[in-house]
Amino acid sequence: MDANSHPILSPLEELFLRWIAAVALVVGTYNPSQFSFVHWAMRADAHQLPYPIFTGTLIILGFLVFLRATWHSIGFPGLALLVILSSILAVGLDCSTIRSKISGQIDAEAR
Repeated sequence: MDANSHPILSPLEELFLRWIAAVALVVGTYNPSQFSFVHWAMRADAHQLPYPIFTGTLIILGFLVFLRATWHSIGFPGLALLVILSSILAVGLDCSTIRSKISGQIDAEAR
C-alpha cells in the first residue's frame, strides 16, 4: 500500500466497528432478555456442555483482547477514570430509590 492510497475504512468507521464488536461481546455475554451466553449455558444439558465451554472460552479470549487493547491505549489512569465515572453514575441512578425507601416518598416526573 503506497502513501497515496486510501484505506478501505475511515478511522471513524473503524471506531464504529470496534464499538459494535464491544457491544456485541458484552450484550452477548449477559443481558436480561434471556438471549445471552449465560442463559444458554445455564440451560445446557450434560451432553451439550462442550458447546458452552467452547463458546465461553471464545468469550473470555474476546474480553482479554479488548481489555489488553484498552490497557495499552489508556492505561491505568484511563481505566480508573472509567470505573470512577461508572460508580458516580450508578450511585446517581440509585439515589432516588434509596431516598424513597428511607423517606417513604415516591419520585414522579411531571409531564
